[in-house]
Amino acid sequence: MGLLDSITGRESPELVALDISAGRVKLLELGGSLGTPHIQAFASEVLSPDAVQDRQIVEPELVAQSISRAMQKSGCRQRQAAVAVSGSAVISKLIDMPATLTEDEIEQQIGFEADAYIPYPIEEVSLDFQIMGPSPRDSDMQQVLLAACRRDNVEMRVAAVEIAGLKVRLVDVESYALQNACGLLIEQMPDKGAERTVAVVDVGATTTAVNVLHSGETIYTREQAFGGSQLVEEIQRHEGLDSSDAALARLRSGELAADYLASILPAFAEQLAQQIDRSLQLFFSQSGEIESVDQIIITGGCALFPGLDDHVGRTLEIATASGNPLAGLKASGGARRSRVDAEAPALMVATGLALRSLG
Repeated sequence: MGLLDSITGRESPELVALDISAGRVKLLELGGSLGTPHIQAFASEVLSPDAVQDRQIVEPELVAQSISRAMQKSGCRQRQAAVAVSGSAVISKLIDMPATLTEDEIEQQIGFEADAYIPYPIEEVSLDFQIMGPSPRDSDMQQVLLAACRRDNVEMRVAAVEIAGLKVRLVDVESYALQNACGLLIEQMPDKGAERTVAVVDVGATTTAVNVLHSGETIYTREQAFGGSQLVEEIQRHEGLDSSDAALARLRSGELAADYLASILPAFAEQLAQQIDRSLQLFFSQSGEIESVDQIIITGGCALFPGLDDHVGRTLEIATASGNPLAGLKASGGARRSRVDAEAPALMVATGLALRSLG
């Protein structure tokens, strides 16, 4: 059973991570160990606007072209890849099953009972599971995380990677990869996260994912349909640029007129702050014990907008910083440190995927 090797993210050796997002393919290969990882290869390549729609690959050949360019630019020789599907495409449930069941028996029982958990015909989905540990409700039961994704979503990613000449060994879920990468942000948290509550907010083109960590452990996650694409498109129109990628580059470089930037960035930051506040209020209401967060760390492509973290922090009156999951990691091979740092806040999913191959 499973989405190839695993949708729940069990480790596989020697993988190159390929994060296929709305506008780019981000390639990252890590070496070493979980304790001392280092960057083996990195590249980021723009995607054709027709390649991905609504976070689904619709033109695998176009995606494959970007993957091939990224492989060539990075000098990566690894041919086994890890990819991720978006959280909105995945149904995940925690279920209790008898603690006496083995993995083979769990797989068999899930196969028999899948229609009770998944609202799609079983032949149309890929399923996987992971044993999470004893059930807090019943000592005779164990918690099992069940994940399911429409098969065509997985197959389009596999097709794009295989057209580029690689083989997919692991299919993860973006939200799980994000949680995995949060461990590398501990050094950027107050007191290294000890007894602290920190919200890691990954803001992409169309989606914002909020992960709340307490003492370094993820205790809450939420995904919202909000991102920076509207801001980038507005800049594209204002500047008369041919592509959103060029507009994003103009924004990051600080080349926009100061008065124009001052009029649009605070408005976007206020919208983002409202989205973050809504997620945090939901978390506080569900937690019942935690009533505030000590820090917000912004990651994702929007974290590269100059001054965004300052604007959000002032609006919410919470200490806010931009996060870099690869800070302090040594870079070797074709992974130039300057290029990695320029993109690092947007590499949370790629980093979480790449960590899967480290023991």
